[in-house]
Amino acid sequence: MKFAPVFASVLATFALPLLAADKDDEEHVPTQAEMNQQAADDLAKADKEMTETYAKLKATLDKAGQAKLKAAQKAWIGYRDAEAASEAAPNEGGSVYAMVYAQVQQRITENRTEELSLVLEGDEEQAGDDDGGDSSDE
Repeated sequence: MKFAPVFASVLATFALPLLAADKDDEEHVPTQAEMNQQAADDLAKADKEMTETYAKLKATLDKAGQAKLKAAQKAWIGYRDAEAASEAAPNEGGSVYAMVYAQVQQRITENRTEELSLVLEGDEEQAGDDDGGDSSDE
């Protein structure tokens, strides 16, 4: 095998110095596993914010309103998961699937948080009006 010594020489000359280079001097290119983890972390943050907004809204409602909100949230979770699976489907079986799935869930969750916030703001404004708030700006 005449090529083995030549290959070893080329490897030692060019590749090993690159492998031994200081990692701080290089721009870190994330692995797919790291990107998947970042997407999962971003989703967890969005989900936490949505859950907090949901709890605030729920606290403003009577029992019947709470039951309706709970039913709507349960249906929304089913929608979110189905939509994420649908959008990520072209990547099924690939390493990017988990990232795409989590990113879609994050986007939809952030939209839901905004929806809940708008309802909560409307309820707070309505409560202010009911409590004898100044309605002179109508």
